[in-house]
Amino acid sequence: MSATPLSCLEVFETALSRRDLERAIAVLSDDAVFLYSNGSAHFGKDAIRAAIKTNFDTIKDDTYATHDKVWLSQDVDFAACVFGFAWEGIVDGKKVGGRGRGTTVLRRDPGGWRIVHEHLSPGRWKAKKA
Repeated sequence: MSATPLSCLEVFETALSRRDLERAIAVLSDDAVFLYSNGSAHFGKDAIRAAIKTNFDTIKDDTYATHDKVWLSQDVDFAACVFGFAWEGIVDGKKVGGRGRGTTVLRRDPGGWRIVHEHLSPGRWKAKKA
């Protein structure tokens, strides 16, 4: 599994961009909670798998990218980052898209780093530089 929080996020994002649902789910904790920018909440791997599959089935030719990650914490067992995201695709023949802010919390377990929480919200994101 993932040796670092960053590699865990990279595996997750790459899997999503390749529409590799099972690889994306593999880096989630069993008790993960995802809160999406549309207001929906998904508790546990099965619910998150269903939500991602619905997105894959609904949105065609989609792209999703994150940017400007800021690591809030990275210690031995927990890590958290905030970031901006943007997506676009085709739904019912129409081009759609959005952007927003995200927070991901990761936890290290005996198998490596896993995502335990993701919260996406609409809006603009620009990382504040020190």
